[in-house]
Amino acid sequence: LPKNIATSLKDEKFLDFFFTRIRRVRDKEKTILEEVGAAGDYPFVSPCGIELNFVRPADAPIVFHELREDPDNGKQLVFGGNLSQPYLPKKIAMSPRLGRLYHELTSDNSDAKENKPLTPLHTSESTEKPEYGLIKSSVAVSIADAIVEGDGFGHDIICFDTGKNIPSNGCLRMQKQASGHCHFRKSA
Repeated sequence: LPKNIATSLKDEKFLDFFFTRIRRVRDKEKTILEEVGAAGDYPFVSPCGIELNFVRPADAPIVFHELREDPDNGKQLVFGGNLSQPYLPKKIAMSPRLGRLYHELTSDNSDAKENKPLTPLHTSESTEKPEYGLIKSSVAVSIADAIVEGDGFGHDIICFDTGKNIPSNGCLRMQKQASGHCHFRKSA
């Protein structure tokens, strides 16, 4: 069992528990934040019983820290402790301003016992605004070798397995909100 916050942040079981609950704050939680003068400072929350763990990420709340080959499910992006979702080259996007790679959070979780999303963020309420996870630099470097200049509408991804060009989600335009946090939108 974890003894303090430092060991909790390394414990896979704790991380998976935390990340399976992370979602955007709702009106009720925004009211709580307003009462303590922190309105807009914490765009995400991970509830645990009656406790609310507010989250202010430097970039995105989900960070993919490993690209793993799964013999049954193909390439998987890993986040949290040991949570994973399929790596889909067509779901890659890049921020032209920051040069960072992102992957759309997809609800296709073929290794789950039930067909339910990994996190609430994996089920965007609006298909126009999907959520994205940041791809860690070391993982992005391995993926970057497969990115080639596209047709002017973003970039293409060369699929590791087939060698075929796959149009990516293109570039993301970051919209800075009044709170200073960013939302991503596909560039027009």
